[in-house]
Amino acid sequence: MTKYTYVATQEKGVWGITCPSLPGVFGVGKTRQAAENDFTKALNTLAAYLDEVGEALPKPRPVFLGTLSRA
Repeated sequence: MTKYTYVATQEKGVWGITCPSLPGVFGVGKTRQAAENDFTKALNTLAAYLDEVGEALPKPRPVFLGTLSRA
């Protein structure tokens, strides 16, 4: 099983999920769990399409989190 690191953010009561290794794949929902479910559906849709055309999902890339301050 391949594991992808994702970023979950909440804005105005809506959760959004993106994945640095999978540009264009995202999930949204009123709860983080709902957004994760939506993201999983999008990932499965992409995987099915890529399988159909004989391609593989991109491999997960390392993700580093940091904090920057603006002067």
